[in-house]
Amino acid sequence: MSHSILQMFEFAPRRDHKDPLYDKVKGDFPLLGAALVGNYDATKKEGFRGATLMIFIEDDQLKFTLHHKIAKTTLFGTCPDMVLSLEDIEKCLSEGRFDAKKGR
Repeated sequence: MSHSILQMFEFAPRRDHKDPLYDKVKGDFPLLGAALVGNYDATKKEGFRGATLMIFIEDDQLKFTLHHKIAKTTLFGTCPDMVLSLEDIEKCLSEGRFDAKKGR
């Protein structure tokens, strides 16, 4: 069966930040969860949308970027080892172990 690539990007309504589906990430990773979920109220169509987390390997190190489109800011960090762990990313952010780049 053939699928269009566009079907992979099918529109889904934005969930409200108070949706219980977000409770686990916000509870387990308060700093990272708040950044990813934001505080967007889908009913009122206002608030701050969440950031985008990208994880990749470069120079034999596991790295991440946390980008917020509206704030035009990207944080760059390196995880301590090659095992992916949101706990490591949360720790890097809370300890300030990242570089930041402000967009125009």
